[in-house]
Amino acid sequence: MSAVISLFVPFIGILAIVFGILDIVKSKSKTAGIVLLVFAIIFLYLGLTGFGYGFTSSYGS
Repeated sequence: MSAVISLFVPFIGILAIVFGILDIVKSKSKTAGIVLLVFAIIFLYLGLTGFGYGFTSSYGS
């Protein structure tokens, strides 16, 4: 969920990356942290390049 929100609020994406790294470092099961980290990076990149603007601009038309 936090990764999807990072399409619109990049600060949340940065927090998701930090929490993903912490989960990888402190957890025995690293799969969830790696998945969170990958999705957070992808959605943060898309959010910073303006991909999320297409969703919000369609509501005004």
